[in-house]
Order: sequence, then C-alpha cells, then structure tokens
Amino acid sequence: MEGKKTYSNNIPTVFSTSSNTPRKSPAPRIPESNPVPEPKITPPTCTQTLTSENDSNTDNDDIQQKLKDKILELQAKQVTLQAKYDEGTNNLHSSLFQLKRFMGSDIDFKFYTGFPNYSSFKAFYEYLSPACEHLIYLGSNTAPQTSDSQSKCGRARSMSPEQELFLVLVRLRLGLLLQDLAHRYNISTSQVSRIFKTWIVFLHQCLRALPIWPSRKFIDDNMPPCFKLTYPKTRVIIDCTEIFIEMPSSCRSQSITF
Repeated sequence: MEGKKTYSNNIPTVFSTSSNTPRKSPAPRIPESNPVPEPKITPPTCTQTLTSENDSNTDNDDIQQKLKDKILELQAKQVTLQAKYDEGTNNLHSSLFQLKRFMGSDIDFKFYTGFPNYSSFKAFYEYLSPACEHLIYLGSNTAPQTSDSQSKCGRARSMSPEQELFLVLVRLRLGLLLQDLAHRYNISTSQVSRIFKTWIVFLHQCLRALPIWPSRKFIDDNMPPCFKLTYPKTRVIIDCTEIFIEMPSSCRSQSITF
C-alpha cells in the first residue's frame, strides 16, 4: 500500500518469517488476596449494658470488702503484737527486782533488807507464817465470808507474801517512795500503800511481844571503855531524828539549823 512502511525482508532465509510487530510487555500481576471481612459491630442491647455495669459494681464491691477484711486482720494482728509486747515488757520490768535476784548475794540482800543473808530472812518469814498468808488488807473487802472459812473474797494476790515482806523491808531500809516501788513491781501506787500499811500493822502485832531491849548484863559486857568511865549507866543510844524544815537563804541561819 502506498504510504505504509513495510518490514518485509528480501534476504533469503531458511526460517519462516514472522511478523515484526513489537511485543507488548505483560502487565504486572497483582497477587490475589483474600478480602478481609469487615467486622460486624453489634450495638449492645440494654440487657447487656446493665449486666456489664452490675458485674463491674460487683467486682468493685468485692475488692473493697477484701480491703476492709485485710485492714481488720492487720489491726487485729497489731493489737495482739502490742499486747504481747506490753506483757513481755512488764514481765521483764517486774522481774528486775524480784526476791530471787538477791538470794545469792549477801551484800545486796543486807543492803536492801538489813538481814545478813537470805537464810535469816527465810527464818523470819517462817516465824510469821502461816498468819501472813491470810492477811486482811486495809481498805479492801478481802475478809472471809464466814469465820470458819480460810478463803478470802476479792481478787487474788499479784505478789506472794514473801515478796510483799521483801517490799516492806526494802521501803523501811531505804525509804523508797511508793511510786518508785510501784514502778519496780509493776503495780499501782495504791496497792503498794495498802500492802505496806497492812504489813506494818501485822508486824507490830507479831513483834510487840518480843523483848527489844538487851539485858543489863549484856550491855555492861559489851559497853565501850569510854562509856564505862563516863556513862556507866548507859542503856541505849537514841540517834538524832532528822526533821525537814524550810531552808533559810542566809548561810549563817542555815548553820544554826544544822
């Protein structure tokens, strides 16, 4: 055809001629993928909403209840531990001044009681026993209900009679105050006062019949030589009594009061 370019080749060849039409590049393959189904969102119904809210409230209530129970449990443990600590502290504090602590030391026993050793103190206690085991304390309703009954009404003693006697002798020997003894024995001040007054009356009744003055012959045999020459009739030496008065500010006045 006129005007159309041809691609015929007049060169002889043993191969069959083919069309010289340019080949088109194949289109890129798009891998087929499974389509992702769109999620179906179902709006919650009224029943489901109420159920979820109730479950949430129930969980919160359970958590709060567990926390309350845990707090109560911890508080109970704290009270128990505090009670054990107080009991241990009181026992330790009261055991520091027990009678058995000074039994093996004659020096300490004489310092606190005036007795040379525990054996002398024990002999004195046995002399007072068993009457001291049935004391009726002053200011307390501990009298027997019947004259024949040996048991007393009221609260039981917190200290043994032997320990009470030791307390009384310590106060007489050292002049310790009631509050100080109350701290030492872990009892109230009023209880210390009641014990001391009761024992003083009891000791007076038991010991007033005993002779307290030595015989004339014993005094003459043991009188110092200076007394035999100057004061041969001496029977007893009474120590001066100390009376507390107001102290004047003037040193001269103070020296006069000595």
